[in-house]
This record gives sequence, C-alpha cells and structure tokens, in this order.
Amino acid sequence: MAKQNGPQVSPLAGVRVLNLGGAWAGRVASMLLAEQGADVVDIVRPGRPAHPADGLMDRGKRVVELDLKGADGAKSAKELAAGADIVFDNMRPGSADRLGLGFDALSGDDTAPVYVALPGFAEGDPNRDVFAWEGVIDAATGVYSDISTLTQCLGGRPIYTAIPMASAYGGVHGALAASLGLFHRRRTGQGQRIEVPLADAVMSAMALLAAKFEGQPSRYNMPTVSNDMMDVMLPILRDVRQHLTDDHVATIASYLRQFAPPTFGDYECSDGRRLYITATDHVYQTRTFLQVVGVYDELLGQGLVAANPYLSDDGGNNLYSAGSMTVAWRRRIRDAIAARLITRPARDWEMELRDANVPVTVVQTTAEWLSRQPLQAAGVTIELNDPNDGSTRQPGRFVTIESDRLASPPLAPRGPARGDLAWRDAADESLAPSRTATSTAMLEGIRVLDLSNVIAGPAAGRTLAEFGADVIRIDSPAPLAGPRLTMWFGLDVNQGKRAIVLDLKKPAGKKAFAILVKDTDVVVHNFLDRSAEALGIDHAALAKVNPDIISCQVSAWGGAEGGPYKDDPAFDPVLQAATGIMTRYGSPERPLMHATASCVDYITGFSAALGVAQALVARDMGRGGSHVRTSLAMGAQLVQ
Repeated sequence: MAKQNGPQVSPLAGVRVLNLGGAWAGRVASMLLAEQGADVVDIVRPGRPAHPADGLMDRGKRVVELDLKGADGAKSAKELAAGADIVFDNMRPGSADRLGLGFDALSGDDTAPVYVALPGFAEGDPNRDVFAWEGVIDAATGVYSDISTLTQCLGGRPIYTAIPMASAYGGVHGALAASLGLFHRRRTGQGQRIEVPLADAVMSAMALLAAKFEGQPSRYNMPTVSNDMMDVMLPILRDVRQHLTDDHVATIASYLRQFAPPTFGDYECSDGRRLYITATDHVYQTRTFLQVVGVYDELLGQGLVAANPYLSDDGGNNLYSAGSMTVAWRRRIRDAIAARLITRPARDWEMELRDANVPVTVVQTTAEWLSRQPLQAAGVTIELNDPNDGSTRQPGRFVTIESDRLASPPLAPRGPARGDLAWRDAADESLAPSRTATSTAMLEGIRVLDLSNVIAGPAAGRTLAEFGADVIRIDSPAPLAGPRLTMWFGLDVNQGKRAIVLDLKKPAGKKAFAILVKDTDVVVHNFLDRSAEALGIDHAALAKVNPDIISCQVSAWGGAEGGPYKDDPAFDPVLQAATGIMTRYGSPERPLMHATASCVDYITGFSAALGVAQALVARDMGRGGSHVRTSLAMGAQLVQ
C-alpha cells in the first residue's frame, strides 16, 4: 500500500524486551520484535565467540556483556528485567530461577512481564536436561533422518544440514507467543509465563507432512503408491535397509520416482542448469505450463483429458489429478516436458513461464540468490553496514506493517550498549494495562476472515484460531486448485475454523463479504496484488469498509518494498530451489527437496500470524489498523 504523509510510529514503539542467554532461538525471537521498533537488550556472557550471523540476529538491538554469576552483573540484569515488558529466557531450564531472573522473581503484586521460556525440550520430556544444541534437537525429532521423501520411505543414513530448523521455528514461535502475551496483558493486566520448547517448535514444521490418516485414499500418499505398498512393503524395506546393496536402493528409488507428478520437480535445460516447477493439480497453472512448453495439444491428442480435478473416478488420464494418474501417463508427460525444456537455457524458460504466471525458478545456490539485483530492489535482501563486519548482505525485514499512522522502522545495525544500561525511553503509558477484559484465551473476541489457500496463509489463520480467535474460512465455489491443495492440506491448516462459500466475483458475494468485514478485526489472504484488487480485498478497499481493519497478505516473492517479482506465484518447493535450500541438501546438479519438515510454508504462516499479533498490539495502543505483509521468500531466508 502507498504510505501517507505525516508522522508515523513503529508498531512496537515503547515496548521493552530483554533476552537472556546467547542461544539462537531467543536472539531470533527478540530480533523479530526489534524489527517492529521494540527496545531490545540482549544480555550475553563476556567473551562470546563471534559468528557470521551475529550482524543479522543482533540488528536493531543493544548487546550487553554481563557476567550473571557476578554480583554487579546480576544486579544490572535484574534492574533491566524489572522494567521489561517481555523477557525471553533461552538459558538451560532452571538457570534463570537460580540467578533470580525467573518469572516468579520478576512478578510483583500488580504487574508481571510476559515471560517466554525457550527450553530445548518440554517439561516431562526425558531429554529435558540434555544440552539441547540445535543438532541434538533436530536429530531427536527426525529432521535429519526423514529429510526427503526417499529417506522417509526407505530409511538410510541421516542427511545433516547447517539449516537451524529448531532455532528458526523456535524463534518465530517465541516472538509470536510474546506478542500475543503482550496483547493479552494489555487487555487484562495479566503477565504470564509461556514455554516454547524448541523440539515442539520444529515439529510444527512437519505437521501434515508427518501425519497419517486412517483410510486415506492412495492418491494422497507421498509418493502416490498403493496403500498396501505404503503400509506394508515400505516398512519392511526400512527394516531390512541395512541389508540392501546400493543397486537395490537405486532400483527401488527408480521405482518410486515413477509416481512423482510430472509437473512437479526439476528438469535439465540446454545450458546444464536445472529448472524447478511446481504446477500440479491446478487448473490454470498446470495447463498453462504445458501450453508454454508446447506439449499441451500433443498430449490431448494422445488421450490426456483436462477434467474437473474433483471427479472421484477420472480414468487415470486427468491432467488436473496427478495423484490418480497412471504411471504410463506420468512417464509420457514427463518425457514430453523433458524433450522440450532441454532445447533452451533455464533462465529463458524461467522468464517466459513466470510471465505466464507459472511457479518456476532456476535452481540456485544461496550465493546466487543473494546476488540477484531484483531482490535488493524489493527489500527481500538488503545491504546493512554493520559496525563489526562492515557492509553485509542480509535478508530484509521479515514482516512489514504499515498504514497512514504506522510504519515498521528502517532496519538498523546492532548498536553499542549504553553505559548506564538504561532503557531507551521512558515507560510508554499506552502500554499500561487497560483491563478491559478478563478472558483467558489470548485472542478471545477477535474475528478473522481467512481467504487464503494451500499451507502458509491458512496456517496463519489456524494459529490465530488456536489462540482463541473466531476464524471464518471463505472458500470459492469453483477453486482452481485441486483437492490435494485444498481438502487434504486443509485437514491440518483449517482446524478450528468455521467455513462459508462466497463468490467474490459476483455482486451478492461482494455484498455478503462487505457485511462480514464491518465486524471483523483481521483479514488474511495470499492473493497477488492484481487479484486482490479485482476481488476488492486489498487493504485500501477493506479500510474503506472498516477503517480499523488489519489485513495480512502472504505473497511468494515480495519484500518490504514489493519488488518486480511480487506478482509472480510460487509454492514452498520453488522457494527452496531459488534460495539455495535444495543445493544445501543435494547439489546444483541434483537438488534435493526438504520434504518432511517444511522449510518454507509453515514458518511463513507463523510469521504472518506474528505480524497480525504485533498489529493487534499496535491497534490496541491506539495506533489504528494496518496492512501486514510477509512472503515465502522471507520465510525461506529466515529458516536459513
């Protein structure tokens, strides 16, 4: 949205945040609050070793070295904690209590902070007292052993990665819990202690991808083999995996690859680069991809049909139902696509297919991603002059909140500690509890309309519902996406919601929607700008109906400044391929998708929910409604 002239305040201006402990999850959580203008102080032990990620995780904060075991250091920390609205405890369980910095010690008769503990494992977990480093948590939760569909099916050696799944997801969940706790504290006067175990946080990345449903049709299996193969044969093969030779495994892997959707995966192009496509079970994207490649009419002439993806029995030759397509048709389509894509360079195909709104990317390394100029123009990546490291290339702001009265502040490098260790500003009276409610659910009374689809957007709506919001999902009467993307994924991401069907392209649907918007607090969607404007769900249109509305838009490629790619569609795997995640696990020649624990979708959804929570805090402090934006591109960077 266009920014208006006049003074603008940061969403979390006046909020005081203290982070205890130098582990990454707490640093990520506090960074995500600093991005919205909170005054953040990170206390670290003296002599902490430097790390290349310090400039990112410490930006916008003051980093204070204190020896908490010494009398002076402990006194300074307690004085800071006494004035904090939010405290992150990322120390070993019990350490903060022993130092007099636990929740009970900081809670007075009238006030208590929002205290977010980030242990490795939950209370009662046998691993509770284990040194919960990133690798320990990821190993314990199966991140390394079930990283791809093939290892999930056959087992085998773990695949290790430098991607900090537990810390990244723990950081987002920690920031979300703190923001919701602050909103609840403002309304009720009640501080509280919230625990966000990192093992639980990383499991939230798996969700539906690790679930099994009794009686599930085989077309929803991953891979789409028969239920007998999935439930009987593959478990046997995992049990005897150590006795299989490399040739055996290669044969089985080749067999399983036959069931992969032909419009989902990577193909070699004439320059040796690989093009990654995710255009499966979508009426427009699947058809358009085959048309641009030049094989659509040829395949229809051979007997392929383009029928309704919701047909229960389609004969195994329906282009829009990859899960029920026969192996022979998959092979035929895959061969036809491969024969065409190999004739031109990957970037040429990327540009032409992107222009046609097909979700594709050239498979890239992280270095290539960071070097792309359009991403800098979009604010997806930025140049930040760090006082220790000089000019650095970093991800841009992960969540952007803006209105005519609000604006996420410019990103600032880490700053030096003040000598007096004082908070930046006097206590903000607008943060004083209003005590207008006594509810126990954090979002009780908040109404949300969720128009999003697939995973990231709906996961944001589901998260708001989990904290007590009344969420209504609005579905189209004729969705372009097939049942895997709407109904199967919906088993997870649409929990806790009510649902209605509205045709927003017709006057009656628009009228009904406007009536709902008048009494709504939040609207969540993942439409492209042009589509949102055509349907009348862009922020400007919503604000005309309800000036205090908070709208949240989840895009694919957008940054803080939008950018030239903001109207290009994409899905989680496309951003994995674009940002270097797939080459981390495999190589540029053999990219490997992080399949079982979502690298992008869920963390983007939780980031969107975080932005909504922060916008609710700002609105409750009298700063009005706002437009919240994040994207799959930002989620793919945050998880790395």
